[in-house]
Amino acid sequence: MSYTGCTLIPGLIDSHVHLFMSGTQNLDARKKQLEAGFDTVRDDITRRLKKYLSHGVIAVRDGADRYGHTRQP
Repeated sequence: MSYTGCTLIPGLIDSHVHLFMSGTQNLDARKKQLEAGFDTVRDDITRRLKKYLSHGVIAVRDGADRYGHTRQP
């Protein structure tokens, strides 16, 4: 495989994310996300982590949430 014309960089790190939040500006949706239980947000967290990885982000530092969803096993 040839990488001519490409730039190779090391894996990226995002040092401030909230994996349980979508980033929406919709206040009703934000309120639901803030109050959601782990079973509700687990799939969203997993999907966001996979998306980060697919874009070259190999590590994130989650800014947490009041329920500690990203600390779940």
